[in-house]
Amino acid sequence: MADEQLESNEPDAREGYYKFSRLLVIKDGEAFNIWDSKGRLKMVRGPASLRPYFSEVRKATKYTCGPGKYLKVHYRNGAVEHLRGPQMIWFEETSHDEIEIKDAIKLEANEAVVVYRELREEWAEPADDHDDTLSEKNNPAEQVAIASDTKNRVKRRIVRGPTVFIPAHNEWLHKFSWHGSQNGSKTGSHNDVKVAHAVNFKKIRCMPDHMYYTVREMRTSDDAKLSVHVMIFFVLEDIEKMLDNTNDPPGDFISAAGADIMAFGASRTYEQFLADSNQFGELRSFPILTERMDAIGYRLLKVVYRGYDTSGQLQSMQENAISTRTRLRLEYDQAQQEQLNTQMRLDAEHERATQQQNLEESRKIHQQKLSKLDYEAKLHQKDSNHQQEIKHLKEKNDLELEKLRNINGERLKFLNAMKDMSVDLTQYLVAEVGSKPTQHMLFETTGNVNPHVHLGKGKY
Repeated sequence: MADEQLESNEPDAREGYYKFSRLLVIKDGEAFNIWDSKGRLKMVRGPASLRPYFSEVRKATKYTCGPGKYLKVHYRNGAVEHLRGPQMIWFEETSHDEIEIKDAIKLEANEAVVVYRELREEWAEPADDHDDTLSEKNNPAEQVAIASDTKNRVKRRIVRGPTVFIPAHNEWLHKFSWHGSQNGSKTGSHNDVKVAHAVNFKKIRCMPDHMYYTVREMRTSDDAKLSVHVMIFFVLEDIEKMLDNTNDPPGDFISAAGADIMAFGASRTYEQFLADSNQFGELRSFPILTERMDAIGYRLLKVVYRGYDTSGQLQSMQENAISTRTRLRLEYDQAQQEQLNTQMRLDAEHERATQQQNLEESRKIHQQKLSKLDYEAKLHQKDSNHQQEIKHLKEKNDLELEKLRNINGERLKFLNAMKDMSVDLTQYLVAEVGSKPTQHMLFETTGNVNPHVHLGKGKY
């Protein structure tokens, strides 16, 4: 069975007018309304069996609802009662006028509703309390009354999520009717049109939010007409302050942002506006909007500039100017790039020539060092060879001197021995020298040549 049910009103065979001893059996879970012959009504709930003589019998309607719903019971005396689900009630013809099945209001953690309560002495309800049996709370979400009308005895309170809220019979919700897009969107879209009473709701969001807005027909100081597109980011911080000071916050945002942007454009020429458009991202460019948000319980987070639109003629001129500037800038950049490339080539050639010169210089220095080292090596080798020759000659002379010394020593020993034998050494030496020629000369002739030899004075 579903969590809510309204029993079918299809005819039951047991319904009708009972004259004699016809038996009426009422099953468990059923109820019937019985009117007797005098017009008196009695509701009989099953299980039961009876014989309603001369009576009209009709099956009673049963209303049920599950959790998250409630029954709104309208009595014939004008009273209204809310019964929280799960609930079951029979429709009593004498007391009930209408019974409705309503959905409870489910609030997320960042949502809230504004509830008004009418106070009457005959209802015997405390002025500062509300029926806790009508609200399933996950946290202390419902606030105390923040405003009241003592004359009409009406109080206002804020119910914050997360919770499941069911209003009491003497309560109703505040209905917000704000500016928005024509399609009913609070946020809107780029270049849309904001209209009054486009957004109607009862739940209000207590979290950072944003909206698109276009300021149309803004004129600069040189009379250029523009449409400026922005995105406004904000957060609701004080619901009570908002309720006390405005009934349409987006309408206030639109008016304040439009005033700031109009003032911004009116103080600048078209070219200055384009040059200073980056200032739209700064909050100091929106003093009126910031002040108005503070006054109604909101805080401005930032404003994002999304560009502008203008007339076709001005846009065409602007596009042509942009195209010309872009072309000139590209040509300038191209010429500058060519100059840079030429300069780079010259610098590279100069650097390469310098490196080549340095390389040649290094090669010459290296060759000179090699020649010097070769010359020094040859000189050192020559000195070594000379030293070696001197050493060898000295050794040879030393050997010859030693030989001569040995020969002379032997001759001296020989002569001393002859002297000891009483030989006249003088005569011996003279005879030895005189018996030996000092030189030998050989003359050879061929043919009939008569040689002539002249002997001069000298060693011959």
